[in-house]
Amino acid sequence: MTEPPQGRERSPSVAALAIHVNGLRRDIESLASKVEALTSTQAEHAAALDDIAELRQQVEQILAILGEEDDASPAEWFWLRMSDQVRDDKLSELLDWVETVLRQQYPDYLARPGGSCPGCISSGPSPTWRDGQHRETPRSGMTAGPPACSAA
Repeated sequence: MTEPPQGRERSPSVAALAIHVNGLRRDIESLASKVEALTSTQAEHAAALDDIAELRQQVEQILAILGEEDDASPAEWFWLRMSDQVRDDKLSELLDWVETVLRQQYPDYLARPGGSCPGCISSGPSPTWRDGQHRETPRSGMTAGPPACSAA
């Protein structure tokens, strides 16, 4: 009973081998999940690097535009001396800023009854030009003195 049958060597039991194979399977699954997590992280890093490259390009464009505008003389920013195309471009840029910044950060600013508060710029003096001279013509209902705007 203590000796194995002839022709057979002592080998681990099938149960012991099954336990060992099961341990190896768990190790493989653990490694596969780690590889999957690393692959996902690598994809996230690649997306972040793409975003950084895009931001870098946008910053370079902004710096180029600012560099061009720094060279412009103040006279070019005088609305009445601008060409129609330049004035349209600047007004478009201003409108973009109003829609993307002003309306987003201060939604109530432009939503006052009547479109503005009494005494604000829109109800202030109306600028006119005669003989190349700037004059202000009071609008109807204007009172003397500084306006008292309660909306501010």
